[in-house]
Amino acid sequence: MADRLASWSSDVILKRCQSGRDVVSALEEALLRLRETGKVPVIHLEAHGLEAPNAGDDSGLGGPDGKGGEEHLLWRQIAPLLGQINLASQFQLLLVGAACYGLTALDCFDIAQPAPFSALIGFASKVAPRTLFEGMVELYRQLLKGGHGSIPDAVKAANRELNSGEFLATTSFFHHACAVLVSYAKNELEPSHREAENRRMARIASLEMGRPVSAEEMRKTHRSAALHRCKEAVAIWFAYRELTENRDRFCIDVKRIFEQQEEIHRRKII
Repeated sequence: MADRLASWSSDVILKRCQSGRDVVSALEEALLRLRETGKVPVIHLEAHGLEAPNAGDDSGLGGPDGKGGEEHLLWRQIAPLLGQINLASQFQLLLVGAACYGLTALDCFDIAQPAPFSALIGFASKVAPRTLFEGMVELYRQLLKGGHGSIPDAVKAANRELNSGEFLATTSFFHHACAVLVSYAKNELEPSHREAENRRMARIASLEMGRPVSAEEMRKTHRSAALHRCKEAVAIWFAYRELTENRDRFCIDVKRIFEQQEEIHRRKII
């Protein structure tokens, strides 16, 4: 496939990696090249995807270990390096997980690290080697050779090359982050769980502080702390301090998310 892509772009660089360490070295080279040339890379990782699509921290890629055996390279292991590349690219990095369950690269973000990509393309299913090749060729033909310039349209075109049950998807880290925050707020603010937890924490706080502490006081304290944690996470994910323009490019109203979830819970109670 690299030969086909090279006919469409002179900037294609193929790295045949024989171990996880080789993958890390290739990413380090991409970061160095980006800093030297200013050319934003598309990181295309093609390998066997780990079989469990819901493995969380255990999701990633499988391949040779350079010693005649096999090893797993987990997404979380390369997330910090991908985050550096994304940061150096001014948050323009496109990551392509050309593997079974490549979309599980969504699992590689960390609450204390910059986003490992701006946009992601990956398989949400198993995929046969032949159709993976045909789908990827069509994807890049659309992106590089005058087809659909947009990622969503290119992904749609690529999906037409796949078998039934195989599915290529795309998302942005921004949309993923919003979904994570909504899910967190929904769970943390769920009334029955929150009320029991507030009463428990109020008893502990009363003993520690030597004065009565109400469940309502603990609710307010917890809400304030959770809101602060989420705002800080967003600032780290999108490098608000390093790239101040990202405050506008990737603006997430965490307070509004909390308020919306609280309103939803109130309606359920009524």
